[in-house]
Amino acid sequence: MRRLILINIIFNLVGCQAIRQDRNILNKSENFVNKRYKNFSFEKEFMVNKQSAKNLYYYQREIVKFINLDKDSGILVKEMSKNLSKRKKIIIWLIKDSTGLWIVKDNIIYNPNKIHF
Repeated sequence: MRRLILINIIFNLVGCQAIRQDRNILNKSENFVNKRYKNFSFEKEFMVNKQSAKNLYYYQREIVKFINLDKDSGILVKEMSKNLSKRKKIIIWLIKDSTGLWIVKDNIIYNPNKIHF
């Protein structure tokens, strides 16, 4: 019984580390990110407001914490992604600051072979 519990604990600990974040790029500019990661394979812009926030994909939902859905009529978000290796993919979300620069607000790094959004 103890062995089964230990195996379960180890499995859960390993599984929790499947999604990480690059904290070094938070609040950095799009230019900084492009120099660091180069050549993103996917890029799109989408509007997030109170209504559209309900339709975000599971992996996109954290971006809402950077938006005042009651006050803002909508915020344009840029999503960029890239395969870093066969087992690592990064997705980055940026929001424009008051000067018009795209700034990284959130990101995830995960194994697309193990996690499917």
